Amino acid sequence: MFTHELAKRLQDTTVNCLHPLIISTNLPKTPAGRRGYATCSVVLYGFPPQKADTAVCLAASDQVANISGQYFKDRKPKAPAAIAFQDVLTKKMWTISEELPSLS
Repeated sequence: MFTHELAKRLQDTTVNCLHPLIISTNLPKTPAGRRGYATCSVVLYGFPPQKADTAVCLAASDQVANISGQYFKDRKPKAPAAIAFQDVLTKKMWTISEELPSLS
Protein backbone atom coordinates (compact mmCIF):
# COMPACT_ATOMS: atom_id res chain seq x y z
CA MET A 1 0.00 0.00 0.00
CA PHE A 2 2.77 2.40 0.95
CA THR A 3 4.66 1.75 -2.29
CA HIS A 4 1.57 2.34 -4.41
CA GLU A 5 0.83 5.64 -2.67
CA LEU A 6 4.47 6.79 -2.73
CA ALA A 7 4.72 6.03 -6.45
CA LYS A 8 1.65 8.21 -7.07
CA ARG A 9 3.18 11.06 -5.06
CA LEU A 10 6.63 10.79 -6.67
CA GLN A 11 5.65 10.37 -10.29
CA ASP A 12 9.09 11.39 -11.60
CA THR A 13 10.85 8.84 -9.38
CA THR A 14 10.89 5.06 -9.68
CA VAL A 15 9.42 3.56 -6.51
CA ASN A 16 9.17 -0.19 -5.92
CA CYS A 17 9.32 -2.63 -3.03
CA LEU A 18 10.52 -6.19 -2.70
CA HIS A 19 9.90 -9.35 -0.72
CA PRO A 20 11.92 -9.10 2.51
CA LEU A 21 13.02 -12.77 2.33
CA ILE A 22 13.71 -13.91 5.89
CA ILE A 23 11.61 -12.74 8.79
CA SER A 24 12.59 -12.62 12.44
CA THR A 25 11.35 -15.56 14.52
CA ASN A 26 12.17 -17.23 17.84
CA LEU A 27 13.33 -20.34 15.97
CA PRO A 28 17.10 -19.68 16.18
CA LYS A 29 17.10 -19.38 20.00
CA THR A 30 18.01 -23.05 20.53
CA PRO A 31 20.93 -25.00 19.03
CA ALA A 32 18.58 -27.32 17.11
CA GLY A 33 16.54 -24.34 15.95
CA ARG A 34 19.67 -22.54 14.72
CA ARG A 35 20.74 -25.57 12.67
CA GLY A 36 17.26 -25.99 11.21
CA TYR A 37 16.90 -22.28 10.56
CA ALA A 38 20.26 -22.10 8.76
CA THR A 39 19.43 -25.13 6.62
CA CYS A 40 15.95 -23.87 5.74
CA SER A 41 17.28 -20.40 4.96
CA VAL A 42 19.67 -21.72 2.33
CA VAL A 43 17.16 -24.17 0.87
CA LEU A 44 14.26 -21.71 0.75
CA TYR A 45 16.03 -18.46 0.07
CA GLY A 46 19.47 -19.25 -1.36
CA PHE A 47 22.90 -18.03 -0.39
CA PRO A 48 23.52 -14.34 0.49
CA PRO A 49 24.42 -13.21 -3.07
CA GLN A 50 21.20 -14.77 -4.35
CA LYS A 51 19.22 -13.09 -1.58
CA ALA A 52 20.41 -9.66 -2.69
CA ASP A 53 19.68 -10.31 -6.36
CA THR A 54 16.24 -8.65 -6.47
CA ALA A 55 17.40 -5.62 -4.47
CA VAL A 56 20.41 -5.13 -6.76
CA CYS A 57 18.20 -5.55 -9.82
CA LEU A 58 15.77 -2.89 -8.59
CA ALA A 59 18.60 -0.51 -7.75
CA ALA A 60 20.68 -0.90 -10.88
CA SER A 61 18.88 -2.57 -13.77
CA ASP A 62 17.59 -0.62 -16.75
CA GLN A 63 14.95 -3.35 -17.15
CA VAL A 64 12.95 -1.91 -14.25
CA ALA A 65 13.74 1.78 -14.82
CA ASN A 66 10.24 2.49 -16.14
CA ILE A 67 8.35 0.28 -13.67
CA SER A 68 7.03 2.00 -10.57
CA GLY A 69 4.65 1.24 -7.73
CA GLN A 70 5.20 -2.52 -7.94
CA TYR A 71 6.02 -5.34 -5.53
CA PHE A 72 8.90 -7.59 -6.65
CA LYS A 73 9.93 -11.11 -5.74
CA ASP A 74 12.65 -13.05 -7.56
CA ARG A 75 13.30 -10.08 -9.88
CA LYS A 76 9.72 -10.15 -11.15
CA PRO A 77 6.70 -7.98 -10.37
CA LYS A 78 4.17 -9.93 -8.32
CA ALA A 79 0.56 -8.95 -7.78
CA PRO A 80 -0.10 -7.96 -4.17
CA ALA A 81 -3.53 -8.23 -2.62
CA ALA A 82 -6.13 -6.04 -4.32
CA ILE A 83 -6.44 -3.96 -1.16
CA ALA A 84 -2.98 -2.52 -1.90
CA PHE A 85 -4.46 -0.53 -4.79
CA GLN A 86 -7.53 0.91 -3.08
CA ASP A 87 -6.83 4.65 -3.19
CA VAL A 88 -9.01 5.51 -0.20
CA LEU A 89 -7.13 3.03 1.98
CA THR A 90 -3.66 3.91 0.69
CA LYS A 91 -4.30 7.60 1.40
CA LYS A 92 -5.59 6.75 4.88
CA MET A 93 -2.53 4.60 5.57
CA TRP A 94 -0.30 7.47 4.39
CA THR A 95 -2.04 9.95 6.71
CA ILE A 96 -1.71 7.61 9.68
CA SER A 97 1.98 6.97 8.96
CA GLU A 98 2.64 10.74 8.87
CA GLU A 99 1.19 11.02 12.36
CA LEU A 100 3.18 8.12 13.86
CA PRO A 101 6.48 9.96 14.48
CA SER A 102 4.65 12.40 16.75
CA LEU A 103 3.57 9.52 18.99
CA SER A 104 7.06 8.91 20.37
